[in-house]
Amino acid sequence: MGEAAANGVSGTVARSVRVLRFIGECRTTTIREASVALNLAPSTVHRLFDLLAREGMIEHDKTRHSYRAGPEFFRIAAQVVAKYDLRTIARPIMREVVATCAESCVLGLFLPAIRKMTLVEQVDPPLPLRYQLPLNTHLSLLSGASGRSILAFLAPDQIELILEEEKSESARMAWSRVKVSRELKVIQQKGFAVSHGEIVDGAMAIAAPVIGAEGRAIASLAVTAPNERMLHAGGVQRVSVLMRTMARELSVRLGGPKEEQTVASASTPTATRSGPGSRGSRRSSA
Repeated sequence: MGEAAANGVSGTVARSVRVLRFIGECRTTTIREASVALNLAPSTVHRLFDLLAREGMIEHDKTRHSYRAGPEFFRIAAQVVAKYDLRTIARPIMREVVATCAESCVLGLFLPAIRKMTLVEQVDPPLPLRYQLPLNTHLSLLSGASGRSILAFLAPDQIELILEEEKSESARMAWSRVKVSRELKVIQQKGFAVSHGEIVDGAMAIAAPVIGAEGRAIASLAVTAPNERMLHAGGVQRVSVLMRTMARELSVRLGGPKEEQTVASASTPTATRSGPGSRGSRRSSA
C-alpha cells in the first residue's frame, strides 16, 4: 500500500472513531447535526454512516431520518462492561492518587436501591500504619466525605428522600436539616467534600464525586489521612485538586461528562460538612 493510500485509510479510521464517539455520546443524530458537530462535510458523514451501518455499529431510522448506536456497538460495549467492573477501571487511577499523595485512596459506590453507599476498594501506600476501612458494608450517605460527595450530586428529589429517611442519622450527628442542606450546597460549589473526626478523632478525608452517564453521582473517590499530614504544607488544597481531577478522569472512563460538575450543572438544592477517620486497625473518616 502506497503512502497516500495508507494516509487515506488512517484518515478514514480516525474519522470513523470520531463518529462512533459522537454517536455514543448522543441518543440520536442526523447527518446535518453530525456534520456541524464533527466539522465534516455532509457527504463525508453520509459515507462514514453507511460504512458503520454495514458493520452494525450504527443503525438508520428511516422514519425519523436519524441515526443511533447499532446492535454491534451495544454488543461490544456490553462485553467491555462485563469484563471490567468499576473497581477494575478505578484501580489504576487510585494507584496514581496514592503515588501522588502517599495516602490511602478509597472508592465508594452508591447503592440506589437502598439509598446507601459502600466502600468497595482501597489502595494503600507502603506505610507501616494504615487506616482499616469498613469495606463492603452499608453506610449512610451522611457519614463521611465519601457519602456526602455522592449525596450532593444526586437528583434533587433523591436528596430530599434520603434526608427524610436519614433523620435519625442526622440527629445522631447533631445536624439540622438546614445545616445539612447548607453543607451539601458547599460541596456542590467546591466539587469535593471534607470530613474530619466524625468516626475517629484525628482523621481527615477528602472526597470527590464520580459522575455517571446520566450526569449524577454513582460513586466517590477519597483520600484519608491523619489531620496533621493532610494540613501540612497546604495539603487540603493540594489533595482536593488532585481528587477532583482524578474523580473527573474516572467519570469520563465510565461514560460521564468531561466537564467538572458544579452546582449549576448538578442542579441540586444542597451542601456538606466534614467526616470520620482513624489509624492502625481503627475505622476511618472516608
